[in-house]
Amino acid sequence: LACFDGGRAVLADEFGARLGWRDMASEHSRVCPQYLLGCPNTGCTMLKLRRQMREHLVSCASRLLPCRRHCGAVLPVKEHKSHAPLCPMRPVACPLACGETVALARLDDGSHAAECA
Repeated sequence: LACFDGGRAVLADEFGARLGWRDMASEHSRVCPQYLLGCPNTGCTMLKLRRQMREHLVSCASRLLPCRRHCGAVLPVKEHKSHAPLCPMRPVACPLACGETVALARLDDGSHAAECA
């Protein structure tokens, strides 16, 4: 295993000490910007060079984010759109016609009905 970073083979550590193949693989692969990595997010199969991975992680559709309505769900970005109509904190019109828009959870637990009456 050799890395051709910048067109030259890297077979030494940062101090110039010659590395054997096993040492080279274990030491250099941890820092090499040309090393190919798989995305660590569950469900993503993207492969990127180490130097490109940070940019990918920021935009990865499989990265986890909490629901923006604070229901407590933590979902992959790609599932937020399908979660929105099911979210217990989604806004709904009061069925008692008070004119308020409230979180569905407040209707379910009766807390809005107590205030609305």
